[in-house]
Amino acid sequence: MCTLRVKGAAESTMRPRAKKRDRTETAFTAYLDLADTAADWGREFERQLQVCSLTTNEFRLLLLLYWNGPMSVSRAAEARNCGVHNILPTIKGMAAQGFLQRQLVRRAPVEMRASKVPKARRQQPRIGRKIWVLSLTLKGEERLEDALWLQTKRAKARMRILTMRQQKTLSALCRKLREPSWGAAWRFLREMRMKDTDEELLLMSRAEREAMRGLSVGECVT
Repeated sequence: MCTLRVKGAAESTMRPRAKKRDRTETAFTAYLDLADTAADWGREFERQLQVCSLTTNEFRLLLLLYWNGPMSVSRAAEARNCGVHNILPTIKGMAAQGFLQRQLVRRAPVEMRASKVPKARRQQPRIGRKIWVLSLTLKGEERLEDALWLQTKRAKARMRILTMRQQKTLSALCRKLREPSWGAAWRFLREMRMKDTDEELLLMSRAEREAMRGLSVGECVT
């Protein structure tokens, strides 16, 4: 005698789906923990930079040029995930302090097929457009080295509670939360437009709140 087994029936009973309220509370708790940690570490990060008379934006720009070498203003703004008009005040302030220098250079002309160029201009020499290129000065490198020494010591002390594997996982998770993608954007919009039928997704009922306080609903004075 043989018995028929429905495929997936056992798995569905062994692994029940999380309730909507549990998923909401888990996501919101992780969101708050991440926001609190980022705010706490951000304040500590800024206090350490104040010792070297640097702001966060100035330090990140110096570090960007130190790691990647000279680069254009537009490329630096793209690497910092901001617009050119947002990074210009930082560049002007650091140039005035002598931490970096700006140089106007001409880019190589873009390669184009002859058929794409008007006949009247085919015999003329083609030139590229001018751009501003940023580079570190000796004073900027010295100031960055002083700030890096303080920041790396603080980072190693903070991260000592995590293993190297956990640190790599944490870094990957943070990058995943920051990186834009169509899938993440679609899931975000779908969640924001979804109507929650359960009114107690985040707010506990009165009975649950009084139970946590050790009181019953009847003992509560309205």
